[in-house]
Amino acid sequence: MEINRPQFIVIHHSKSPDNIVRNFDEIKKYHIETLGFDNIGYHKIIERIGDRYEIIPGCNLWDDGAHALGFNTISIGICVVGDYDLYPIPLPMAQRLIKLIKALQLTFNIKNDKVIGHRETYGLRGLAQEKTCPGKMVYMEDIRQSLYRYEK
Repeated sequence: MEINRPQFIVIHHSKSPDNIVRNFDEIKKYHIETLGFDNIGYHKIIERIGDRYEIIPGCNLWDDGAHALGFNTISIGICVVGDYDLYPIPLPMAQRLIKLIKALQLTFNIKNDKVIGHRETYGLRGLAQEKTCPGKMVYMEDIRQSLYRYEK
């Protein structure tokens, strides 16, 4: 197996209707049993567990993910649990996401403009957008601007 040399960080949402109960196990089961993956396809998952937002490890950061066609060998996939087509990411989750992204950027030297939503991968591959992921209520430009502000 080749070592993943990430150039991008790709943000996803689980599209789960409930972001309060633990959905990680269901996502992993779906990826393995339905999609036939060896493991969950994301490298990191952020989920509300009780009253806290936890970062849960997925597949090994050094392994290729299985989360975005054309980007699996060159990116780190982060999934925020919830359906962000319907409502915005809660502020504490967004804050955890920004901190996680910054840590990964420092580790892998990934620039802010290489932090993208899953939906943006289609255009970068010259294809029509097929999904809204990480959700209609997630504004990737706002996330990128937050990363710039976080540096200051």
